[in-house]
Amino acid sequence: MKQETIEYFRRRERAEREAVRNAASDEARWAHQQMATAYARLLEIEELKAFGALAPDKVIRISEALRARDAAEHRRLGRLSSGPFPLSALRV
Repeated sequence: MKQETIEYFRRRERAEREAVRNAASDEARWAHQQMATAYARLLEIEELKAFGALAPDKVIRISEALRARDAAEHRRLGRLSSGPFPLSALRV
């Protein structure tokens, strides 16, 4: 995708994160958090394409790409954690 698309995803993620902070209810906060996370994931995939780490014309399931990324992060962080919980669980 074009740089404009990447910038759009960045702006939308920032807007949704701001909406999380300003939400009037837990439900609204949750919905905005879900949207922010979705935009962040779309942004990550588009950046991978832009840097050549993912072929631009390759058809993938976003869920598969994200699971692979999360599994790799979990393995990496799991080795660094000495406690009973992985570090990724502590970021919440």
